[in-house]
Amino acid sequence: SKKQQVIVGVHNLNRYPGKENNYGLDVQQVAFLKEAADKSNVIFAVLGTPYITHLFSKSKSLYIGYEDNEYTNMVAYSIFKNQYKASGKLPVSLQFGKKKV
Repeated sequence: SKKQQVIVGVHNLNRYPGKENNYGLDVQQVAFLKEAADKSNVIFAVLGTPYITHLFSKSKSLYIGYEDNEYTNMVAYSIFKNQYKASGKLPVSLQFGKKKV
């Protein structure tokens, strides 16, 4: 049997990291995201700051939309429905697990 994919959308992030470096996410949200990152069938859709990728270092799949607005949400949806191919390059350098992207 084929394993179903689960898409976890991460929205409404703060512009700045804050004391905990969690961009406004609370302890329970961070714990949920880290637990979900261990699962192979989870795809994260981070819409907002790309600097929060440290929470997803164990994730197998990560989509980053640099903005969180109606347009980027519609594009993300279209990508997940295979209507568009994800492409582009973030204007920042990030560490994702052991790989620099």
